Amino acid sequence: MEVRGDEHPHRLHYRATVELTPRLPDAPSLELTPLADGRVFSMEMAEIYRQWLVSRSIVSRNQPGRSDWGQRNHGITGNVFAQRWIAGGSQRQWLIDPLMFDSALQLLVVWAREHWDMTALPSGFLSFRRFAAPAASRIRCELRLRPETGAQTIHADIFFMDAATGGVVGALEDMQGACSKALNGCLAGSWR
Repeated sequence: MEVRGDEHPHRLHYRATVELTPRLPDAPSLELTPLADGRVFSMEMAEIYRQWLVSRSIVSRNQPGRSDWGQRNHGITGNVFAQRWIAGGSQRQWLIDPLMFDSALQLLVVWAREHWDMTALPSGFLSFRRFAAPAASRIRCELRLRPETGAQTIHADIFFMDAATGGVVGALEDMQGACSKALNGCLAGSWR
């Protein structure tokens, strides 16, 4: 699949390979180390929405890990809504829930603002694997930073789990984000 611009059709913006199969693969067994090294956020969730984010899809978030890149278990966990983004839309099941996916990217933004005072602009990912249909209500999203995170670039693995059962719904491998203070205020301020 490719996405090209209307004005410059020769300019390629995104390219991806999509593999559809008649049966979903079995979910991996997932044993994530708890984020026990957390600290208190600098502001409440309502203030995070007002200052840093565009949409209100994160229900709750757990404390982020400290800025210590020596271990992979640093990151952020949040509960997010699924399948509630498009009012009046089709009742058919999404293959990849857009709200669930966007909420994971918002957790990336929250982590970068909290730790670096920079806004992360998601720029790509290695792969997304789907193991089950998105849950009807809440998804627990576990974002874990990869060792190559540093300077102004975030690399993270993101795991989506049904909040009720704990079953793995999907995995996003090596989500990348470029971070900049110049983007602070863009999400919450000028896009509303």
